[in-house]
Amino acid sequence: MKISVLLTIAFILTIIFNGCNSEENSASQAEYIEPCEPVTVVLPGYVMEPAGDTVSVPNSTSVMLYYWLPLEKFEAMEVDLLFLASVDSTILVLPVQPDQESRNHAQRVVNSLEISLSVYLADSTLMEIFEGTVLPITVLYTPEGDLFTAEGFGAPLRILEKHQTGI
Repeated sequence: MKISVLLTIAFILTIIFNGCNSEENSASQAEYIEPCEPVTVVLPGYVMEPAGDTVSVPNSTSVMLYYWLPLEKFEAMEVDLLFLASVDSTILVLPVQPDQESRNHAQRVVNSLEISLSVYLADSTLMEIFEGTVLPITVLYTPEGDLFTAEGFGAPLRILEKHQTGI
Protein backbone atom coordinates (compact mmCIF):
# COMPACT_ATOMS: atom_id res chain seq x y z
CA MET A 1 0.00 0.00 0.00
CA LYS A 2 2.85 2.37 0.81
CA ILE A 3 4.28 1.69 -2.62
CA SER A 4 1.02 2.54 -4.38
CA VAL A 5 0.74 5.82 -2.41
CA LEU A 6 4.34 6.69 -3.30
CA LEU A 7 3.74 5.84 -6.96
CA THR A 8 0.59 7.96 -7.01
CA ILE A 9 2.43 10.91 -5.45
CA ALA A 10 5.32 10.45 -7.88
CA PHE A 11 2.86 10.31 -10.78
CA ILE A 12 1.10 13.51 -9.67
CA LEU A 13 4.40 15.32 -9.14
CA THR A 14 5.60 14.21 -12.58
CA ILE A 15 2.48 15.62 -14.21
CA ILE A 16 2.78 18.90 -12.30
CA PHE A 17 6.49 19.38 -13.04
CA ASN A 18 6.26 18.32 -16.69
CA GLY A 19 3.35 20.70 -17.22
CA CYS A 20 5.27 23.57 -15.68
CA ASN A 21 8.46 22.72 -17.49
CA SER A 22 6.66 22.52 -20.84
CA GLU A 23 5.27 26.01 -20.40
CA GLU A 24 8.62 27.30 -19.15
CA ASN A 25 10.43 25.64 -22.03
CA SER A 26 8.01 27.09 -24.53
CA ALA A 27 8.36 30.54 -23.05
CA SER A 28 12.12 30.33 -22.72
CA GLN A 29 12.47 29.00 -26.27
CA ALA A 30 10.42 31.89 -27.57
CA GLU A 31 12.68 34.31 -25.72
CA TYR A 32 15.84 32.83 -27.23
CA ILE A 33 14.71 32.65 -30.85
CA GLU A 34 16.69 35.25 -32.71
CA PRO A 35 15.06 37.06 -35.60
CA CYS A 36 16.22 36.01 -39.05
CA GLU A 37 18.85 38.28 -40.48
CA PRO A 38 18.13 39.49 -44.00
CA VAL A 39 20.26 37.56 -46.46
CA THR A 40 22.18 39.28 -49.24
CA VAL A 41 23.07 37.55 -52.49
CA VAL A 42 26.82 37.50 -53.04
CA LEU A 43 27.77 37.41 -56.71
CA PRO A 44 30.88 35.52 -57.87
CA GLY A 45 32.37 38.73 -59.24
CA TYR A 46 31.75 42.46 -59.59
CA VAL A 47 29.17 44.35 -61.61
CA MET A 48 29.74 48.01 -62.37
CA GLU A 49 26.99 50.57 -62.88
CA PRO A 50 27.17 52.78 -65.96
CA ALA A 51 28.51 55.58 -63.70
CA GLY A 52 31.37 53.31 -62.58
CA ASP A 53 30.18 52.40 -59.08
CA THR A 54 30.05 48.77 -57.97
CA VAL A 55 26.52 47.43 -57.77
CA SER A 56 25.44 46.58 -54.24
CA VAL A 57 22.66 44.06 -53.78
CA PRO A 58 19.95 45.04 -51.29
CA ASN A 59 19.11 42.57 -48.50
CA SER A 60 16.55 39.86 -49.32
CA THR A 61 16.69 40.65 -53.04
CA SER A 62 17.15 38.10 -55.81
CA VAL A 63 19.56 38.98 -58.62
CA MET A 64 18.91 38.19 -62.27
CA LEU A 65 21.91 38.39 -64.60
CA TYR A 66 21.24 38.49 -68.34
CA TYR A 67 24.05 38.19 -70.87
CA TRP A 68 23.31 38.44 -74.57
CA LEU A 69 24.70 39.41 -77.95
CA PRO A 70 23.17 42.88 -78.49
CA LEU A 71 21.86 42.83 -82.04
CA GLU A 72 19.82 45.70 -83.41
CA LYS A 73 16.26 45.06 -84.54
CA PHE A 74 16.25 41.41 -83.46
CA GLU A 75 12.71 40.71 -82.27
CA ALA A 76 13.37 37.77 -79.93
CA MET A 77 16.05 39.76 -78.10
CA GLU A 78 13.79 42.80 -77.91
CA VAL A 79 11.07 40.70 -76.26
CA ASP A 80 13.57 39.58 -73.59
CA LEU A 81 14.72 43.15 -72.95
CA LEU A 82 11.14 44.44 -72.70
CA PHE A 83 10.39 41.65 -70.22
CA LEU A 84 13.49 42.47 -68.15
CA ALA A 85 12.39 46.11 -67.94
CA SER A 86 9.03 44.97 -66.53
CA VAL A 87 10.33 42.69 -63.75
CA ASP A 88 9.23 43.91 -60.33
CA SER A 89 11.60 45.45 -57.82
CA THR A 90 11.92 42.32 -55.67
CA ILE A 91 14.46 41.17 -58.25
CA LEU A 92 17.52 43.19 -59.17
CA VAL A 93 17.82 42.82 -62.95
CA LEU A 94 21.36 43.23 -64.26
CA PRO A 95 21.82 42.95 -68.03
CA VAL A 96 25.60 42.60 -68.34
CA GLN A 97 28.33 42.85 -70.94
CA PRO A 98 32.03 41.92 -70.64
CA ASP A 99 33.66 45.16 -71.80
CA GLN A 100 32.95 48.87 -72.07
CA GLU A 101 32.48 48.90 -75.85
CA SER A 102 29.95 46.03 -75.71
CA ARG A 103 28.18 47.65 -72.78
CA ASN A 104 27.86 50.96 -74.63
CA HIS A 105 26.55 49.24 -77.77
CA ALA A 106 24.09 47.17 -75.72
CA GLN A 107 22.87 50.33 -73.96
CA ARG A 108 22.25 51.97 -77.37
CA VAL A 109 20.22 48.92 -78.42
CA VAL A 110 18.18 49.09 -75.19
CA ASN A 111 17.69 52.85 -75.56
CA SER A 112 16.32 52.35 -79.09
CA LEU A 113 13.48 50.35 -77.50
CA GLU A 114 12.58 53.40 -75.39
CA ILE A 115 12.59 51.44 -72.13
CA SER A 116 14.22 52.19 -68.81
CA LEU A 117 16.87 49.49 -68.42
CA SER A 118 20.54 50.04 -67.64
CA VAL A 119 23.25 47.76 -69.00
CA TYR A 120 26.08 46.92 -66.61
CA LEU A 121 29.72 46.01 -66.98
CA ALA A 122 30.67 42.62 -65.48
CA ASP A 123 34.22 41.75 -64.47
CA SER A 124 36.01 38.69 -65.87
CA THR A 125 35.32 36.63 -62.75
CA LEU A 126 31.57 37.12 -63.11
CA MET A 127 31.72 36.49 -66.85
CA GLU A 128 33.16 33.02 -66.18
CA ILE A 129 29.69 31.80 -65.18
CA PHE A 130 28.59 32.38 -68.78
CA GLU A 131 31.46 30.50 -70.48
CA GLY A 132 30.53 27.69 -72.81
CA THR A 133 26.85 28.50 -72.91
CA VAL A 134 24.35 29.45 -75.54
CA LEU A 135 23.48 33.15 -75.63
CA PRO A 136 21.42 34.70 -74.32
CA ILE A 137 21.74 33.21 -70.84
CA THR A 138 19.92 34.17 -67.67
CA VAL A 139 21.14 33.35 -64.17
CA LEU A 140 19.02 33.96 -61.08
CA TYR A 141 20.54 34.02 -57.59
CA THR A 142 18.11 34.03 -54.64
CA PRO A 143 18.73 35.06 -51.03
CA GLU A 144 17.78 31.50 -50.05
CA GLY A 145 20.87 30.27 -51.91
CA ASP A 146 19.08 28.90 -54.96
CA LEU A 147 20.63 29.23 -58.40
CA PHE A 148 18.59 28.98 -61.59
CA THR A 149 19.94 29.15 -65.13
CA ALA A 150 18.26 29.15 -68.52
CA GLU A 151 19.58 29.63 -72.03
CA GLY A 152 18.09 30.98 -75.22
CA PHE A 153 15.48 33.59 -75.97
CA GLY A 154 12.63 33.67 -73.47
CA ALA A 155 15.00 32.54 -70.69
CA PRO A 156 14.16 35.40 -68.28
CA LEU A 157 10.46 34.48 -68.32
CA ARG A 158 11.17 30.73 -68.06
CA ILE A 159 13.56 31.21 -65.17
CA LEU A 160 11.09 33.34 -63.20
CA GLU A 161 8.34 30.79 -63.78
CA LYS A 162 10.69 28.04 -62.61
CA HIS A 163 11.62 30.06 -59.50
CA GLN A 164 8.04 31.00 -58.63
CA THR A 165 6.66 27.49 -59.06
CA GLY A 166 9.65 25.83 -57.38
CA ILE A 167 10.04 23.35 -60.24
